[in-house]
Amino acid sequence: MLAGVSLGTGVVGDLLPERPATAGVLLLHAAVALPASVRPGPRMQSHVARPDDFAPHERVAALRRAAREAGVVLEVFRYPGAGHFYVDRDLPDHDPAAAELTWRRVLDSLGRPL
Repeated sequence: MLAGVSLGTGVVGDLLPERPATAGVLLLHAAVALPASVRPGPRMQSHVARPDDFAPHERVAALRRAAREAGVVLEVFRYPGAGHFYVDRDLPDHDPAAAELTWRRVLDSLGRPL
């Protein structure tokens, strides 16, 4: 499992082609550009606020297209009205309902067989 938060989603995107055994990817607070060399099969979740400068509609749409073309199983969850770092309860962007839903979805995903 690879996970990235905000700027760290770019690091995950860079590492993913180098980690062929990666079964899952978790992206929080930003949409990553998926490299063309990603192998088919990994499960990926993206959780982002809407609107969010780090996950504009065009970037999320490009992620969806790249995942479909690469055979990556992608789930994108958008949280309307939440701030960029909505899961961090110590920051002004915190949105308790969106954070709860995000963590529930992440944990449900982790409970699925890889």
